[in-house]
Amino acid sequence: MSGVEHPIEEYTEAVYHALHCGLGKVIYTWRDKTHVRPPMMSDVMICSWPQTWGSTCLAFDANPNTIAGAACTDALTVTVQLDGRVLVYVGGRWAYSVSLTISTEEQFAAFEQDVKDCAIHGQRHAITRYGAILPEDE
Repeated sequence: MSGVEHPIEEYTEAVYHALHCGLGKVIYTWRDKTHVRPPMMSDVMICSWPQTWGSTCLAFDANPNTIAGAACTDALTVTVQLDGRVLVYVGGRWAYSVSLTISTEEQFAAFEQDVKDCAIHGQRHAITRYGAILPEDE
């Protein structure tokens, strides 16, 4: 195994998308007024690790029409969390999101444990195991 080929690019693409597109806005009160702004790095919790996937489709296995090679492939997995919502990126691409308000406590606990173990599931299994929502469904 050669490891992740472009870790800085994959990390940057994931964090940029999360902050500017995926997470929405932060609402806060300052001087008795409500303000809205995009999230900043200090608002989010980020975890990342290299993960080996069983095929070249990486975590993107929910579509039955996906064509992938049967070769172990390494990619950087990045999770970006803000207020109980976690966006999951694999290889710099948004794979799915997990939300504390939508997932059951058991599903969210399973997700947190898999993140601690640095071994999350692909889209197909994440839907049932974590209560994940795919990007096209949001």
